[in-house]
Amino acid sequence: MNYLAHAFLAGDNQDFLMGNMCADILDGKSIKALPHTIMQGVIHHRAIDTFTDTHPQFKICKLLIHKSRRRYAGILIDLIFDHILTLKWQTYSNHSLKNFTTQTYKNVLDHPHPMPAKFNRIFAQMVEYDWLYNYNNDWGMQKTFSRIQKRLKRENNVSKAMDDFYEYQEKWEKAFNIFFPDLITQMHTDNL
Repeated sequence: MNYLAHAFLAGDNQDFLMGNMCADILDGKSIKALPHTIMQGVIHHRAIDTFTDTHPQFKICKLLIHKSRRRYAGILIDLIFDHILTLKWQTYSNHSLKNFTTQTYKNVLDHPHPMPAKFNRIFAQMVEYDWLYNYNNDWGMQKTFSRIQKRLKRENNVSKAMDDFYEYQEKWEKAFNIFFPDLITQMHTDNL
């Protein structure tokens, strides 16, 4: 799962949210310097990632990624699952997607603990371009995949990842409909 799902699964705890949002951005040294309450959010984030990467539906979805992009299947599936979450948002939340993403940005920006410059720089871009909300539309996803393609060192065609979604949309949604409730249940079972 990517940023949107991590924010959603973090619940209402601001420290927990901070840990979930910074876990993929910060290096180990920066993470170890965080307060314990934020570190709990990092642990939660990692538990989500481990569960996701080992779930049978995630493994099925790897086969839906074109072989030329499969090297990057992990991040592509995470992003496509966030896209599907936006499409099914009202199934999981009583709040509108826009209200949720706006409140998430506010909670992170208002958090009293200073964060490292790298996190602040990336999070500023996330807010400016409204990444979380724009996972709900094609051009937002296209921009996200294009941004990732440029960041990767190897030549790749990650920017075409939405083709994989469109070609197998029904299979993607079926996989998500099995996976996401399992993830929610697992996080509650583990008290995370």
